Amino acid sequence: MKKTKKKKKTTQIVKAVRRLPLKDRLDEIDNEVKEKTFDNFYGSRLRILIGKWEKGEAISGEFRGVNSPPSYRQLKKQTGRDHTSLKTWHMLYKKYPNRNDYLPIAEEEAQSWTNKVFANAKVTPELEEPETPETPELPEGKFNVIYADPPWKYADTCEAGAIQGKGADKHYPVMSIQELCDLSISDVVCDNAVLFLWVTSPFLSACWPIIEAWGFEYKSSFVWNKVRHNMGHYNSVRHEFLLICIKGSFMPQDKKLNNSVQTIKRSLRHSEKPEEFRKMIETMYPKSKKLELFGRKKVTGWKVWGNEVDNELD
Repeated sequence: MKKTKKKKKTTQIVKAVRRLPLKDRLDEIDNEVKEKTFDNFYGSRLRILIGKWEKGEAISGEFRGVNSPPSYRQLKKQTGRDHTSLKTWHMLYKKYPNRNDYLPIAEEEAQSWTNKVFANAKVTPELEEPETPETPELPEGKFNVIYADPPWKYADTCEAGAIQGKGADKHYPVMSIQELCDLSISDVVCDNAVLFLWVTSPFLSACWPIIEAWGFEYKSSFVWNKVRHNMGHYNSVRHEFLLICIKGSFMPQDKKLNNSVQTIKRSLRHSEKPEEFRKMIETMYPKSKKLELFGRKKVTGWKVWGNEVDNELD
């Protein structure tokens, strides 16, 4: 007698997916489009510029070891290229015979060109003036790990149309050095504690009074290599500092030593820091009471303080 196989009833488990608010979904799409478009424009322009240098290198080979080097007009007949372009490429190579010397120049030019393209095409939307939320009270209790990304008040704003949008004050309320010093951070810090403080190059010297006002002393730092560039006044900037400051004595609780330079591609959200740094701090100090200052979202295992957070988490 044949046994009839019973069909197994398959239960379809439908997971409830929490839908983001429409504005967040649209912003997410905009950011993805901008990121991919910017990378394509930037990468293409950079390749063109490096190609010019490579052409100059190739032309230079025609002049080496030759008693009577050819003229650019002779090279024009030989290559079918405009003699002015041939001279320009050759002069570029002569100015930067080392490829590594020319690369940062090309990267900065590609960044500037791409920013102008985005500005003219109005790819970067104008940001509305943010509402100023009420500053919450500092949390109760004492903490021995402080992680802070202050809303630095810059003296200027970014150029209109730049990929990073406008200045910091167009994204969130900013604070002066004195306002940051006046925060009663020392009241919520244990006698032995560590401060991880995000600082950009323009504020390296200005941040010392804040560190002292909060009760800490500078010890060391991490450097975040953002990969993507931002245009500065003196160079093309792609790094930021995470300073390590100590109050009392508070060595890492984990023996692993992390690399002082962390290469992580930055996102397109203004001032957003990679979560890898938070995880690194959690690894260094797993048995500590942690407080994040100027945070944007609630995080398990941390008290998060900031006017962009609804409430803090234990």
